[in-house]
Order: sequence, then C-alpha cells, then structure tokens
Amino acid sequence: MGASSALTLPAAHANRESGDEAGYRSREKKLFLPSSGVIPAQQGSISDEEQDAFFSWLARIDQAVSTLRSMNPPRLATFASPTGAEKFLAWKRWVLSHHLFIPMLALTGHALTESSRYMDLGNRNRALEWASLAARLRKGCGALFLYSVDFQPCAPIYCSCIRSHMPAGFSGYEIRERQYGYQPAITRFNDTFSKTNSDSFTAVIRQLWTAADLRYHKSHERCMQLAVMGTESETSGHPQRSRADEPDPPCL
Repeated sequence: MGASSALTLPAAHANRESGDEAGYRSREKKLFLPSSGVIPAQQGSISDEEQDAFFSWLARIDQAVSTLRSMNPPRLATFASPTGAEKFLAWKRWVLSHHLFIPMLALTGHALTESSRYMDLGNRNRALEWASLAARLRKGCGALFLYSVDFQPCAPIYCSCIRSHMPAGFSGYEIRERQYGYQPAITRFNDTFSKTNSDSFTAVIRQLWTAADLRYHKSHERCMQLAVMGTESETSGHPQRSRADEPDPPCL
C-alpha cells in the first residue's frame, strides 16, 4: 500500500478515531471458519456497527503502512549502496559463522591435546584418530571464514556495516578459546610431533596437520580478499607456504 495504491475508504471511516476497541474484539469472536478450513459458502450477516469497526481498522492499518513507507522509501539496489535486507542477511551470516567458529576452535585444541596425550601414552592408533579429527576441524574453521563473507555486495557491506562496528584494534588474538585452548594445544602438539623427529609416524601426523593448516590459512586469506577492497590484487601471485607452527592471523 502506498500513495499510488492506498485504500479508498469513506471519509467518515478514514478520519474516525479508534472507537471502542474492546467492544470490537468481543464482536470479532463471532468470526469462525468451519473445521474444513475454507470460507463458508453461505455469507454471514454483518451489522452496520461491525462494518463500521472493520473499516476503522483498515484505515488505521493503511495509515501505519503509509508512515512506514515514508520512513524507508523503496530504492534500487546498487553495488555501492546495499539495501537494508542485504545488510541484515550479511550481519546474520557473519555473526552465525563466528558463533560457530569459536567452539570449533576450542574443539580443535581439545583434539590436538588428546592426540599429544595418546602419543605420550604410546597409543599411536588413538593419537592418529585425534590428529585426523583435529585436521578436519581445522579445515572446518577455514570453511567458516568463507561462509562468513558469502554475501553480496561483499566489500561494501563489510567495510561500511561490519568492520565499522567492531571495537578499535579488534583482533582474533583476543579470543579466549584461542589464548587458553587452541594455542597451548598447538604448542604441545608441535613439541610432541616435532619436525626434528625422524620417526615415520610423526611425519604422517605432521603431513596430515600441515595440509589442513595450509587450507585454513588459504581460506582466511581468501576471506580477506573478498571482504576488503584492493587486497586481492596485493596478495595474489605470492607463493603459499605452510604456517603450521605460526600463530593464527587476526580475525577480520
């Protein structure tokens, strides 16, 4: 409903006050559908008072819709100016991905700790199982980075609506689960499965984790390329390297 398609109501109904709302609510209880859920074939009788109340409610609804439309006029979506719906959906996806990322990061640290613990106990089968789980969780964390920016237009929404609302100097280093869960776990894991160890089993574990960690960092880098204008051209063409022993980069 709007200026071009507003309801045409009698002036007496359009200008009248709300009237006896409690009385109207008591009268409208007579409006029932049959058990079949369809409109009755026989038209029920409506008194003049009920019809008057009905038009009054329509007039109030039409006025409310017109007020809302004037507050947020429709406009065409452009790349530089995202719509309100696009901003809302982007925020929803961004927040959901981060709410999933934090417990997944904690679970990754737990899996790394268990792998190291079983290795210290001499149970290599269990150590491999937990290391495999940690690798899958690590890749899952990377996938959540890409999920978080899977909206359009990405860079305009991220730069204007998401990043601008973060605390100054916000960084992924501040995440509690990283500081007290993942970081101690990866430190112990790297000590247990040291690069200097020539054992073939250790080499298998390190290869498994390094591949997952590289995929994680590639996903994070791609996320930054999509979210921030200009970074893709600056980072493209550089050789990739494993950063399994390095701390995580700051979250966006």
